[in-house]
Amino acid sequence: MLVVRRRELPYDSAPFRTVSDWARSLGKPVRLPKLARSVRGRPGLARALWAVWRLPVTRVRMPPGAAVWARPYLAAHGPRRLARAVLPLPPDERRYAAGRAHRGLAGQLRRARRDGLTTRLVSYPDWQEAGRAILACRGETGVGDQGRPGPGRELRYYVTADKAGHPLALACVQVFGNWAGLVLLFSDLARYPEASWARYQLHTFVAVDLAVGGVEYLIAGGALRLPPGLQHFQQVLGYRARNVRVTGMRKAAPATGYRVARNTTSTSPSPCL
Repeated sequence: MLVVRRRELPYDSAPFRTVSDWARSLGKPVRLPKLARSVRGRPGLARALWAVWRLPVTRVRMPPGAAVWARPYLAAHGPRRLARAVLPLPPDERRYAAGRAHRGLAGQLRRARRDGLTTRLVSYPDWQEAGRAILACRGETGVGDQGRPGPGRELRYYVTADKAGHPLALACVQVFGNWAGLVLLFSDLARYPEASWARYQLHTFVAVDLAVGGVEYLIAGGALRLPPGLQHFQQVLGYRARNVRVTGMRKAAPATGYRVARNTTSTSPSPCL
């Protein structure tokens, strides 16, 4: 029996960057023959892929009937999901931003408090209104179907605003028992640097709020195919690349009448990447 020693693979490590560059180059969909050809004759890539296989495993439970909504975060097939962006949720903000590893996050949170930014849990209509205001400033319209309430969905909506009450950033998460998926998180790009501080405060508020409610992990989808800027953002927030094992998984019938929400922080529907 092969015993695999699990090891961390930080976002800024050479093996992670090697696999990430390779994953982004594959395009979609990813087929097995193309995977095999792309690895042939590249021992460095093969070693990096083995490092991904050896990532620590996070175990999550799948509530009955929730599998169809979980696909954007875990990918669609099989009990093992490789290299997911997983945040072990903190018991409180003070512990979350403590330590040398989170010095960058603590600085962002101090700036947000100094500027008078506030974050709160809101209703879906208030969240939609804030989304329209932010997207209007970005020259876009509507948040689409992402975050729309539906049967079997436990959704939470959050908004961060400046001291005058104008929305700067918003987020939506879906809770699946002991874990949650990040449906979306975006900010008003025209309000720099306030919107940047707002994103960090917003995400921290979301993480602590979920932890208080008994949620153990926040999963933002695949870690490998994200642009480098989003990978850095996740690293500052404390996300870790993890292989995810799902328990309680049942085959679900195709969804009818509702679109499965796409996760704006994950660019890959592959079960592995």
